[in-house]
Amino acid sequence: MKMKSLLRIVWPFALLALFASGFAQDREFQVKFNEAVKLYNDNDLSGAASGLESLAQQAPNNAEVNSWLGFVYLKMNRHADAVAPLERARAASPNNVQILNNLGAAYMGADDMDKALDAYTKAAEAKPDSFDAHSNLGHIHAHKGNHESAVSSYMRALELKSDDAAVHNNLGVSLTVLGRDAEAAGHFADAARMSSSNSTFNQNAGMAMARAGRYADAIPYLEAAEQNADVSTALARAYSETGNEEKAAAAIERATSAGANSASLWYNLGVMQGKAGNHAAAAESYRKALAINAEHAESLNNLGLAQFHAGQYSDAADSFAKVVGMRPDDMDARINLAAAQVYNKNVNAAIPVWKEVLHTERADEPSKYNDVHVQLGHVKYRRNDLKGAHYHYRKVLMNDSNNSGALLGMGNLAYKENKMGEAESRFRAAVRADRRNLVAFNNLGLTLERLNRKKEALYMYRQALALEANYEEARKNLNRLSMITR
Repeated sequence: MKMKSLLRIVWPFALLALFASGFAQDREFQVKFNEAVKLYNDNDLSGAASGLESLAQQAPNNAEVNSWLGFVYLKMNRHADAVAPLERARAASPNNVQILNNLGAAYMGADDMDKALDAYTKAAEAKPDSFDAHSNLGHIHAHKGNHESAVSSYMRALELKSDDAAVHNNLGVSLTVLGRDAEAAGHFADAARMSSSNSTFNQNAGMAMARAGRYADAIPYLEAAEQNADVSTALARAYSETGNEEKAAAAIERATSAGANSASLWYNLGVMQGKAGNHAAAAESYRKALAINAEHAESLNNLGLAQFHAGQYSDAADSFAKVVGMRPDDMDARINLAAAQVYNKNVNAAIPVWKEVLHTERADEPSKYNDVHVQLGHVKYRRNDLKGAHYHYRKVLMNDSNNSGALLGMGNLAYKENKMGEAESRFRAAVRADRRNLVAFNNLGLTLERLNRKKEALYMYRQALALEANYEEARKNLNRLSMITR
């Protein structure tokens, strides 16, 4: 997160009517002083500094000349050079709040924070109702890491002048450091409202609101800010949290184009691309995340899912196996690994993985393990271990009586044992539980055929094919029974 606070430099005196305080020197001195001021007004800082330096040599204790010279040095970013003339000015006029403020700025720019704090503190003491003194005192407190004191100073400044956008922004920065995001968001929003074109204020407001979970409120501020990598990343999160995945993906792409290059950023883009069904693009984003952080397990797991959706089952199994290696206790990764191995026609490799998962089975999380029991039941059924298959299906149905996979398995067992009435009941329960269970429709058709209810059987085969036109078993059964019943 990038936030900016702003420091104000105070003009030492009014730029007109400089003779009001008068000089002890002659008329020529006065003319040269006015010429130096005019050069400053004409934005010739070097010329102004040269003229004031000459005058300071002639009158080393003159408060106005030294104050102006220090001020011009500050405008030229010559902070260390500004210290000496401003100290001479303070010696001649010790309670002048403008001199003290600018001396604080000089010391701060010269990286002498203790002396800067002393100068700003004296400025506030010299004139307690000086908005600039309290504003700059807050700034030095913040710079020194004393944000509680900074908040107090900024609050006092706002009591004196409530419509200053920069102070609202700076107060928001200190509140953010203190973890007071809700308060910070309000002050950042005030700053942005007072200066709606200021990108920094809009950025800070949007990010504070996003941190406070106010994503919808954050969006207009983030949209109004310059679209750098930080803003685009925050905006992507806000869009995603408010359900606009398309804009979120576009914002992440802007962030990466702007130079953002973190594993989490590419991971989030992959998630959004996957939700949109673009699994190839998602896989590429996850690979970019892993190129940055090869141990980013979330990216590796989701890469496996993208590969699985693309039919790359061997690659998916490799990805899930790596996740298991990183996080041995991740049961979801183990379940995904076993599924990829099954689809890769390597059931023997899946079986020990399933068994490892079941070793961690918890009574308070039965649903998490149901699919594993169903898959093991199917494997044991195909291997003619009917007792073992029955154990796994019953285990699931004790937890979830409407589990379509387990009901299908129980129906298969009843069919194999020639218990057609029970098989019909189980298969019908399976399709009621999941109207997409095409295998249950097909097997219900076979059962009805065995019960000599051929028209009903034909209907069930057609139902299976309506779900998957290329389902070969149902197609063969439909064609065979159609030939018989002509």
